[in-house]
Amino acid sequence: MNADYDYLFKLLLIGDSGVGKSCLLIRFADDTFTDSFISTIGVDFKIRTINVEGKIVKLQIWDTAGQERFRTLTTAYYRSAHGIIMVYDVNEKETYLHIDQWLEEIERYACGGVNKLLVGNKCDLLGKRQVEYEMAKSFAQRLQISFIETSAKDRTNVDNVFYTMAEELREKLGSPLTSPDGGGDSGVGKSCLLMRFIDDKFTESFISTIGVDFKIRTMNVHGKIVRLQIWDTAGQERFRSISATYYRNAHGIILVYDVNWMESFLHIDQWLKEVERNAGARVSRLLVGNKCDLEGKRQVDYEVAKNFADDIGVSFVETSAKNDTNVDIVFNTMVEELNEKLASGLPLMATSPNNSAKSLGATVTSWKCKGREMLFVSEKAVFDKKKAIRGGIPVVFPNFGPWSLGPQHGFARTSQWHISQHPKEENGETRAVFSLEDSESTRQMWDYKFRVLYEVTVGKQHLKTTITVENKDEKAFAFTTLLHTYLRVPDVTQTTVSGLKGLNYVDKVLGGKTFTESNEPAKINGFTDRVYQNSPSEHKITNVGSKNCHVTLWKENFPDTVVWNPWAQKAISMADFGDDEYPNMLCVEAGYVSKPFVLEPGKKFEAQQTFSCSCV
Repeated sequence: MNADYDYLFKLLLIGDSGVGKSCLLIRFADDTFTDSFISTIGVDFKIRTINVEGKIVKLQIWDTAGQERFRTLTTAYYRSAHGIIMVYDVNEKETYLHIDQWLEEIERYACGGVNKLLVGNKCDLLGKRQVEYEMAKSFAQRLQISFIETSAKDRTNVDNVFYTMAEELREKLGSPLTSPDGGGDSGVGKSCLLMRFIDDKFTESFISTIGVDFKIRTMNVHGKIVRLQIWDTAGQERFRSISATYYRNAHGIILVYDVNWMESFLHIDQWLKEVERNAGARVSRLLVGNKCDLEGKRQVDYEVAKNFADDIGVSFVETSAKNDTNVDIVFNTMVEELNEKLASGLPLMATSPNNSAKSLGATVTSWKCKGREMLFVSEKAVFDKKKAIRGGIPVVFPNFGPWSLGPQHGFARTSQWHISQHPKEENGETRAVFSLEDSESTRQMWDYKFRVLYEVTVGKQHLKTTITVENKDEKAFAFTTLLHTYLRVPDVTQTTVSGLKGLNYVDKVLGGKTFTESNEPAKINGFTDRVYQNSPSEHKITNVGSKNCHVTLWKENFPDTVVWNPWAQKAISMADFGDDEYPNMLCVEAGYVSKPFVLEPGKKFEAQQTFSCSCV
């Protein structure tokens, strides 16, 4: 038996959103009250120790969310509860009528014999009552449970609720219960996990990490040698500024809590905010519940944590560094997920979450500038890695337009690219490089040896994409290429493109005839598919992302500019494009397409486009 208390009881507060469950808990645990109301997100948790007839009783009290969307998260807590307090608002009859539904929840999820207590809250609001005391009292008697009316605001009967529950549980359960000693975010076992994984050792002695520790291990994953550099950061607040600087360079972050200490689990939300603030969206995350070997001390049920992990879209593993349960699985899982992410593309982060880019494979699918999304991706776009993505910036190579040898616009848009350089931050920019080389499948369509590098650089207010084509064959080859950029616009009829006046263009809508642009700036008023030849290096495009933003396109070694919008008549024939999406997109594309570029053996071709944004 724990020396600090004689009994440990786990209590659950349930009821509709807004009935005052959180206010009751805060009044009981902290003796404070606030009129401001913020809905509980998932589950909150408090501890208070009380004296019941000379016995020390430790109460662990969970305050659950009443909203339907959190029901799957909170239901997992029913099973481990000794007592459940059902709360309604005496001034809102609907919350009282819903008690029957909450009883069904208890019947479905809680253990048999769980102690129940009915509470009518907010009894201080005179003249607003909708549920009479006698009605609720009679209902509770039929259920053979206790009933108490309370006011968290003026403290009426608040202590009485929890003391009544504790007394009933003590009488019902008889023997004292044990519980784990407290720990913390510092002390959840991060260092022990790392030591077990690297050195296959475990020590019971605990010394807090000072700042950051560092270990290296090399693994073989599917025949590939993977080198892991693992930083073990300090959990204590005073070292947070030191360890936070390590987030930026991490590919994966493992969040660890102690399954025997609820507070460390509840703090995961805070750690997630740290990750978002310092590492951004690109990093892979994995949730670990450590110390699962300590039988009888568990405070966080497996299902609760698993549901939470599923909700935030991360993998979850329970471990014991002490007996080596699942320790290798943690790091293997992270490596597998990183390999999968890197194979299919990855998000890139720039100076802040408001200025970022993401890619799938070598197709940039998002560019945010000052928090505004600047690229269009159709809601019907297909992401099966077989079909080109309808939106973003697909890479067109080695052919622009219909192609008798292969798919329209070439095979680069649907090929498997590789990461040549992982995202690296330098001088306020983040840069990644993708590579594509000839293979048996490409040579069946286009019988040349080649290598294409595609560099994506995102900065504070710009997105730069550079394509380099290298001829590795013994003979020259000719190709066309283009960066098929889909811009997001609020209304395409209000978007203009400058720098086109006086240029000859091939109008594919009108059978490939050549015309001269007479407007400055050019506007879009119908189905548009034009290739502007020998265009200048700079174009300004208005109303991109929002009405008060514009982008400037700079291009190098791309002599052509393609402008495209399918309008209504073309949109209805495109399976991967919504019938009513055409007003919200415009393609303005830098390319080398009017005539093929001939590349000699051993030579390279390089071209670049840069979009910069300006928002009022």
